[in-house]
Amino acid sequence: MTWLIGILGIGGLGAALFLIPGLLPRAIEAAGAVLGVVRRNPWPAAVIALLLACGWLWMGKNKAEDQRDFARNLAKEERANHVQTIANYREAQKRARAFAVAQKQAEEARHKANAERIDRAFKNQLADARDATAEYIRTHRVRAEPGGGAAQGGGGSAFAAPGDRSASGGERSGGTAFMVAVAEADIGICTANTLRLEAVQDWAAGLAAH
Repeated sequence: MTWLIGILGIGGLGAALFLIPGLLPRAIEAAGAVLGVVRRNPWPAAVIALLLACGWLWMGKNKAEDQRDFARNLAKEERANHVQTIANYREAQKRARAFAVAQKQAEEARHKANAERIDRAFKNQLADARDATAEYIRTHRVRAEPGGGAAQGGGGSAFAAPGDRSASGGERSGGTAFMVAVAEADIGICTANTLRLEAVQDWAAGLAAH
């Protein structure tokens, strides 16, 4: 770029010498005077020329060093920006992983709490159901005696009324069997509930498999 500016400057000076009236003869006269001074004082002229050349070289050297330093600083800044970009990317990945782990742990904790709550509720309901079942058995227990009872056509079993106190364990005889009387409607309800529970279990197993 510098050499182009120098060429343009020399070209402009030459154009001015030819275009401005009277400038060219004066320039020639001035050049002759300078050459005359140089002939009369060669050593001082040489020293001055050398100083001018050294100054020109020194300016060029400084300019080249400035350009070199600028390029180095620019490259250093670009490397620093690249390193910072990588560090930011890694930090973002680290934060994303930490967030994902926290979300997973929170989800697992929520599922665990729900499972524990459901388990506690199931145990409470199971205890209540067992108590209710025991009470139902106690109040609907019947005694069946093989081979007796005209109500069974002579060849069946005779059943004592539900809640008969003689059906207790201490009064059992070797040929006496004890059963629980269940209404027909209750049998249908138990069957439907069992089938419904099996369907729910199959549905849950299908979800867990996926």
